[in-house]
Amino acid sequence: MNKVSTPEDILPDGDDHTVATNPFTGFQGKARKGTVAATLNNIALLDGLLQEDAGQDQIAEIKRAITELLPSLKATGIFDLFTPGEWICSQNHPGRVYVALLYLQHYPEEISEEIAHQLRELQRKVQNPYFQTELQGLCK
Repeated sequence: MNKVSTPEDILPDGDDHTVATNPFTGFQGKARKGTVAATLNNIALLDGLLQEDAGQDQIAEIKRAITELLPSLKATGIFDLFTPGEWICSQNHPGRVYVALLYLQHYPEEISEEIAHQLRELQRKVQNPYFQTELQGLCK
C-alpha cells in the first residue's frame, strides 16, 4: 500500500461491509461497518460483568457476538496492531482478556510459547469461572 487510506477508500458511503485485507498478514475476510466499535462496546460491557456476579446468559450472548466477529477482527488487523499477548496482559480490562481468549480458541495457530506461558499464568492467578472455562481448552 503506497497511498494514504481514508474511511471512504475502505468503505464507500452507502456500503455496509467490505472484504478487508489485513495489512500486516494479508488475511482476508468480510468486515462489516461497526465491527471494531461493537467489539469495543462489548469489551467495556464485559469489563463490568466479569467483575461482578453477572448473569450467565448475558455473558453467553456477548461471547456469541464476539465469536461471530473474530474473522472480521482478524481481517482488519486489530490482533496484529495489538497482539494477543498484549490483550492478555490487560489486567484492568478483563473484557479485553476474555476476547483474546476467544480469539486464541478460534485461531490456535497464534499461540506462541510466550502466549502459552501467559495463558498458564492467567489460569493459575485468575479464578473467574468464565476465564477458567475458556482457558481449559487453551492450556492443554
